[in-house]
Amino acid sequence: MPENVRKKTFFHWNEQKIKAVESIAKGESQQRIAENLGLSERTLRRWSKNPEFKLKVDTIILDMETLCKEERIKIAKAAIRQILEHGMSDNVSSKDLLDWLKYARDECEGTKSRKR
Repeated sequence: MPENVRKKTFFHWNEQKIKAVESIAKGESQQRIAENLGLSERTLRRWSKNPEFKLKVDTIILDMETLCKEERIKIAKAAIRQILEHGMSDNVSSKDLLDWLKYARDECEGTKSRKR
């Protein structure tokens, strides 16, 4: 086998790599992650280049975004429900209700153009 051809290796997961993935997904710096896990930044950079590692980071980020979106939709629905159950008041107008309905719609559709 030629020297410049590397053997395909599998990425072996361990607790340290899982913690690294979770920390990266949370937005921590590589320097801090390396310090906390007791490894070099070079090792962390090498892991970060691995497709399996990248996929796991992306999956965690997507899961976190989905949970946040679900929570925002719950808040919007609760606000709409409260307005409908208690009626309009001096502090809440029909425009407020419409704004909440648009916000909920945008969240459900994935629209990023929110004005709240």
